[in-house]
Amino acid sequence: MNILFGEVTGEYLESCLELGSPLFRVENKYFDFSVDMCSSHFSISDTLGRYVPIGVEEFEEFYQAVKLARGYAKAMAKAQYVSDLVDSDETLFVCD
Repeated sequence: MNILFGEVTGEYLESCLELGSPLFRVENKYFDFSVDMCSSHFSISDTLGRYVPIGVEEFEEFYQAVKLARGYAKAMAKAQYVSDLVDSDETLFVCD
């Protein structure tokens, strides 16, 4: 079984297609990453051919590690949003 994620769209997709960059494709959708499963392990791979095999026995710990990292990823995305907002030319105002 195979699960694709990291859908590629917009300008990034156009650029990848123009340059002939490798992408995973299914039903006219394009992706950067894949999780492949077999009876003994999972492999997380990217379109550059890099992969990390994770044994079935270690998968639960991997899942817990990803859940832990998720909180940090959300905080980092929020911090980036706030930083972009502060650096923008947007004008805010306060009314009574």
